[in-house]
Amino acid sequence: MHASAQTCGRMPGAKIMDKRAGAAAVFQARRWLLALILLTVASSTLVRAKITNEEIVTMSEAQAVAGNIAQMPCDIEPPVQGDKVSLVLWYKEPSDLPIYSVDMRKAQGTHWQNVSLGSRALFKHAESPAKLNLEAVKESDAGLYRCRVDFKQSPTRNSKVNLTVIIPPDQLRILEEGSQSHIPYYVLGPYSEGASLNITCVATGGQ
Repeated sequence: MHASAQTCGRMPGAKIMDKRAGAAAVFQARRWLLALILLTVASSTLVRAKITNEEIVTMSEAQAVAGNIAQMPCDIEPPVQGDKVSLVLWYKEPSDLPIYSVDMRKAQGTHWQNVSLGSRALFKHAESPAKLNLEAVKESDAGLYRCRVDFKQSPTRNSKVNLTVIIPPDQLRILEEGSQSHIPYYVLGPYSEGASLNITCVATGGQ
C-alpha cells in the first residue's frame, strides 16, 4: 500500500511534464508551418525572375540610331483561344529586376517604368506585334532585353531582344583624288562628260 501511494504521488507531475512537452512540440510545429507559409507567399510574389536559355522562346534583333526611337517586339498573342494576357514584364540583362511592366488585368493596362528610363518608354500592346518603344535612345541603352508574358491560363512566355544603338559619325570629310583637303560644301566639279572621278569619304567617330 505504501509503495502504491508513492507511485500514485508521482503520476500528476509526470502528466504535467508530458503536457508541457506536448505544448512545446505543437508551438514549434506551428512556427515551422508559419515560416513555410511566409516563404511560399514571398516566392510567389517576388518579381525577380532568372531563367535559362532553354526557356527562351524567340531571340530577335533591333537597331536604332542614337537620339531616335527604338522598337523592341514582344509576342503577347495567347497560345490558346480564349486565353488572355495578365502581366507583361521587361528586363534588361544582367539584372533580374523589371524595368517596365504592364498590368493587363484592366482594360487600358496599368503601366509602370523604372526611374532609370526617364519616362522614355511606352509599351504598345495594341499593335501586332506588341512593341516596347524607347525614345531618345542613348548608347547606354544598348544591350539584351527580355520580355516576360504571363497569361491567365497558359504557361509564361519569355523572349529576348538584342538592341544595337548606332552612333552617327562626328565628322564627315569628302576628299578629291590627290588632295587631303575637304571639298567645300560637298560640291564637286565641273567635270567633262566621260571623265573619271575618284573621291574618298573619311568618317570620324561613331560606331
